[in-house]
Amino acid sequence: MSNQSDSGLAVLGAFVFGGLVGAAVALLTAPKTGKETREDLYRWTEGAAQKTRETVQTLAADTGEKVRTLAEDAGEKVRQVYGSAKDRFGRGEGEATDADLSASE
Repeated sequence: MSNQSDSGLAVLGAFVFGGLVGAAVALLTAPKTGKETREDLYRWTEGAAQKTRETVQTLAADTGEKVRTLAEDAGEKVRQVYGSAKDRFGRGEGEATDADLSASE
């Protein structure tokens, strides 16, 4: 699943990069004065920077949420395995085996 996500991000990144290059070429070849072109480029870069900041903040929040969810799931599994092992040892049933541990997953 990670490979699909990585390739999807690569395609999206290539698409965005192509769009940025195309926009820059369009601005540089437009029949405007140098001052007008510089002002357009400045406005465009400011807008692109703001969109990039927003996208990074959104991705960071989404990633943080996914990490928290994974950590909670892992913690719950550890508690289950620990509880199972504690019960078995408390009843004097001997050592837990690898099969016991994998069965609780």
